[in-house]
Amino acid sequence: MAILIVSVVHGFVIAQIASWLGDAEPAHQGRRSLNPFSHFDLIGGAGLLLFGLGWIRPIEVGKA
Repeated sequence: MAILIVSVVHGFVIAQIASWLGDAEPAHQGRRSLNPFSHFDLIGGAGLLLFGLGWIRPIEVGKA
């Protein structure tokens, strides 16, 4: 449960900081949310369960 909370907060904070720095892409992707499904990556979650190494869904960078 703690891993889910940390990954959601981590994804939200990264998206929010990108928005503060002028990137509109996280807002267009719906990543500035505390919804775990907007940050969860299926392969990263499976890797976390199987190997102890996982990741959130990558945040795309908008073109300047």
